[in-house]
Order: sequence, then structure tokens, then C-alpha cells
Amino acid sequence: MLWKDLCLVAYLRKNGRETVSSLAKRLGKPISTVHEQLKRLQEKGTISRFTCLFPYTTFGFHARAMVILKAKKDNREDMQDYLAKHPHINALYRINRNYDFLCDIITKDMRHLEEFLESLEVKFSTKTEHIFYVIEELKTESFLSDPSIIHLLQE
Repeated sequence: MLWKDLCLVAYLRKNGRETVSSLAKRLGKPISTVHEQLKRLQEKGTISRFTCLFPYTTFGFHARAMVILKAKKDNREDMQDYLAKHPHINALYRINRNYDFLCDIITKDMRHLEEFLESLEVKFSTKTEHIFYVIEELKTESFLSDPSIIHLLQE
């Protein structure tokens, strides 16, 4: 990725709703150039979507856990498909070190979280390997969100 693309992405990571004219002013470029740059980054898939972040507790979701799972070889793909489509899975990662998935799970309360984990064990004959309950979110989605430190990443 080019330096100019990193700078634009950093501004968008900081505020995804910033206008093209404001971005152009910050980057010292014409609006048309920034518009074309954005279009190119979207077409290449570098920018896949714009979204909002909010505290899940605002809407009554008070239980969150990072869960490490190991699937049986014969149902790994089915489990991955199920997890990827499940509404309580906020993020899903394929991992290594004798495990298969890292899931960021969000539910209304601990009872619902435990019921979901038990349903996975029944449905896929798997055992939840490790559960880490999130007590407090201290930092999120901040990588590449400060344009002033982009130069540190080029080492």
C-alpha cells in the first residue's frame, strides 16, 4: 500500500464519516483526486465497508467473551459456516496452535452466553477450549487510526 493510501485510510479509521472535501483539505489534494483514490481503494477491496462503533451495553448486550474452539476435522467447515452466520458472533478468526477458531461472542447476559456455548458442544460434538470473559473494553479499532504516526509503520 502506498504512503498516500495509508494516510487516507488513517483519517477514515479515525472518522469514517469525514467528508471528501475535509479529507482533501487534510491531505492537501484536490477533492477529485481524493474521490478517485477512495473509489480505487473500494474497488480493490482495501476499503470494504464503513461502519459505526458503539457500546453494546447501550442496547442491552451485557455479556461478551473471547472463545477459543477446536473443531473435529469432519465438521470444521460446517462449524465455520455456522459461526460465521450466527448473529451473536461479532468476529470470527481462524487460528493456529492446535485450535481452529477464535470467536468474539456478544449476548444479552451470561446465561445466554453459556446456553450458546452449550449448543455448540451439542451441535458439533466439540468442547469449548478456553473462554475469556471481557470485563472492560480498553481499546478497540485503533490500528492505523492516527495519521501522525503512519511513518512509524514504514520501518
